[in-house]
Amino acid sequence: MPIDEADVARAVAYLRSMGAESVAVHFMHAYANPTNERRCLDIVCELWPNAHVSLGSELLPEIREFERGTVAALNAYVQPLISGYVGRLS
Repeated sequence: MPIDEADVARAVAYLRSMGAESVAVHFMHAYANPTNERRCLDIVCELWPNAHVSLGSELLPEIREFERGTVAALNAYVQPLISGYVGRLS
């Protein structure tokens, strides 16, 4: 079943309005078919103001959704922190 692209755009707008610095995209069964997760990523990347977007099926392409979701969330959490740190080092 295809994703509702307008819902994704609304979610991105909401996250931006709440001051989110990064996004984790994680669909439960993306290990088997990542098409919808990747389309969601494309939409998020078009609307998100920075490169802090994590995709669960790319980071850990395995069946266990808890592990994939945790890795995606942790990656999204540390991206702005590491980016700021590296930027200050430069």
